[in-house]
Amino acid sequence: MTSLPAVWMRQGERGLLREGAIADVVVFDFGTIQDEAAYTDPHHYSTCVIHVFVGGAAVLDNGEIAGQRPGRLLG
Repeated sequence: MTSLPAVWMRQGERGLLREGAIADVVVFDFGTIQDEAAYTDPHHYSTCVIHVFVGGAAVLDNGEIAGQRPGRLLG
């Protein structure tokens, strides 16, 4: 699901979980995840997202913002 767009955008080091690749990973509870944002009130995070890693660095750790901002614009 993510490797095809990564290749299309010439970001071949992204999109797959393998040694040497840049890992962007979201860990969530599939049974309870809920989008809390609405069209008229969009500034809410989804619930039940447990971890987010961008480039291998924790951005959300056990549901808490980790303080790192390792992301960059792709393109």
